[in-house]
Amino acid sequence: AFGHAAGLPGELAARLPCAILAVAFLLLFLAWSRRYFGTETAVHATLILGTSAAWLAYSHVGVTDMPLAATFGAGMLLAYRGLAENSRACILAAGACLGLAVLAKGLVAPALALPLLWQGRRQWRHLLVLWGCALAVALPWYLACTAIHGRQFLQEFFWRHHVERFATSACSTCNHSGFTRPCGWPGCCRGRRASSPSLEGKSIPANRPGSCCSGLAGDSCHPCHVFGGQP
Repeated sequence: AFGHAAGLPGELAARLPCAILAVAFLLLFLAWSRRYFGTETAVHATLILGTSAAWLAYSHVGVTDMPLAATFGAGMLLAYRGLAENSRACILAAGACLGLAVLAKGLVAPALALPLLWQGRRQWRHLLVLWGCALAVALPWYLACTAIHGRQFLQEFFWRHHVERFATSACSTCNHSGFTRPCGWPGCCRGRRASSPSLEGKSIPANRPGSCCSGLAGDSCHPCHVFGGQP
């Protein structure tokens, strides 16, 4: 929509915003990793992510997986910093990013972000602010769509593409559990120590917390659904 509003022609209207989001997240990822792990590790990690086949492929096509991966990844990075450093600004920014992730691909982002409830269990006020901000970003659009399209939108988007996709094979082309489960379960692994003086002695998850949830998604989960949890 933004691409067409800016007057971009044809496929470029869908592809260019995805490419911009991919680059923008890499810059955020570099800054975040540098803050907690040092420059060398941050550069290596960013190069690995930015040159991976999945990241390059999804940044070139006009689908919702890159907006989901970029906004969800940014939300989780900012949420970690907000909880670890008691930063309200980061919590608000994280909530806005997760709200955009909900706009990108529905309830996939909240499902992937469930481990955040455990990580922030002692800072429940921050979590209320975070999810309140996410709701404020996403809810108006869904209410507007419901007002325009009525029951058809709710049935198609929420029931068919959320409930049926998870519970049945109605929206799946084949069984991808052989991919999603091995990629998801490493999210359970212990993290590594941060090098930042402000977080000395604290552990940061080695994989995105959402990857663990992706490994539980079952046979209806497509490989691209794990994509949002991989940065």
